[in-house]
Amino acid sequence: MLENFMMNVGGSEWLIIGLLVVVLLFGSKKLPEFSRSIGKAIGEFEKMRDETLRQKTDQESNYLGPRVAGAVDNERHKLEMIAESLGIELKGIGIGERAERLLVLAICGLIPISESIQWGVVIIIIISAISFVQRFMYVIKRI
Repeated sequence: MLENFMMNVGGSEWLIIGLLVVVLLFGSKKLPEFSRSIGKAIGEFEKMRDETLRQKTDQESNYLGPRVAGAVDNERHKLEMIAESLGIELKGIGIGERAERLLVLAICGLIPISESIQWGVVIIIIISAISFVQRFMYVIKRI
């Protein structure tokens, strides 16, 4: 008989029964105090949660290392993004910018010697190595 009774009680009826039990246990005078203490506990929980989230975002904003946001195509692009995030601009540093390399290759192509293109490639490799060393030294000085 008790099993039939429990099956016929719905969700809202259990809520009413639960509230009646709380009123009977704590009394009508203690119920507002009980509600206030539960409200304070929930408020403290939310305050600590917000404080923890704020500390986490503060730690992330104090990070001084390189930042790479998003996907990168290759390692060169990644290094350029890291240098940019550190405030290091490498354009104009070194003797071998892209235009100079193309100019050397074009001049060597115009020279009517059979091995002029190979010499142009060798010159470009040397210019690139010098530029690498100059940029490396520039970055070391900036850091």
